[in-house]
Amino acid sequence: SPNEPGYKELYQIPDNWSEIERQIILEHNKVRQNPQSYIPLMQNWLEQFESDYIVRNGVAPRVNLVTQEGKSAVLEAMEFLREQTPLGPLAPSEGLAKAATDHAQDQGQTGETGHDGSDGSDPQQRMKRYGLPYLGGENIAYGPNTAQQVVMQLIIDDGVRDRGHRINIFKPEFQVAGVSCAEHPTFRTICVINYAQGYLESPDAQVPDLTFKVNNQSGFDVTEIYLAPATKPDWGNNRLDSPLAHRYIGTFTSSGLIEGTQPVCNFNIREILATGQEKVAKKVNLCEKVYTLSVP
Repeated sequence: SPNEPGYKELYQIPDNWSEIERQIILEHNKVRQNPQSYIPLMQNWLEQFESDYIVRNGVAPRVNLVTQEGKSAVLEAMEFLREQTPLGPLAPSEGLAKAATDHAQDQGQTGETGHDGSDGSDPQQRMKRYGLPYLGGENIAYGPNTAQQVVMQLIIDDGVRDRGHRINIFKPEFQVAGVSCAEHPTFRTICVINYAQGYLESPDAQVPDLTFKVNNQSGFDVTEIYLAPATKPDWGNNRLDSPLAHRYIGTFTSSGLIEGTQPVCNFNIREILATGQEKVAKKVNLCEKVYTLSVP
């Protein structure tokens, strides 16, 4: 609940969101700000297992849930939560919610699963219909009918080897999210959650500056760094105010480099080392947030 330690409700959720959609955002923020708050919920979930792999009434009253990994996935998730540090809350995004609605309604009609729409769209393409995303991601929950169950099962991530849904929930870069739930012909419910580091709600708005880090592992000080969008040949001005020492990390922005309304991730990077050596890296995806400069 909002009264639990470490929990703050900082954002006004749009009135047109359904109650479960509102609660899914609130539960995200509860567990991001206080990860340990979900451990008792998972303990209760463990107690509902009637065998190593079957959860009694796990889908609905008198409908059991057959898991792939069983109790071990729940125990692993609880251990993860014990070690997870608190993160900032997610702000609700109307544009991301509209993108989520497109997919939830689509699969609610087709009965399909997965991240590809019946029109061939992927999550990024759907997000771009209503704005400009930076570093987007998507989670989908099939079956759970309460917000706590949606978030808990995405964190447990039963049967998902890389725990990609859990990673999305606890990705520190993500700052905004949108939710949409619908009926599903096979799994009864579908809830789609779209995330982004930043999102401009209007496609006509100016694209925001990109912030990223350069990790100097070259063995030398870097005296000059130049950036240019991969589609432009002009290096412009040196972005360093002072040398970047070996094993130090510098933070930079794309201020003044991006024109128009389309996000740009791929940049060319030119570095000058204290030795006079020069290195040029082309088409570096700076939306991944960290670029490591190694020995030329």
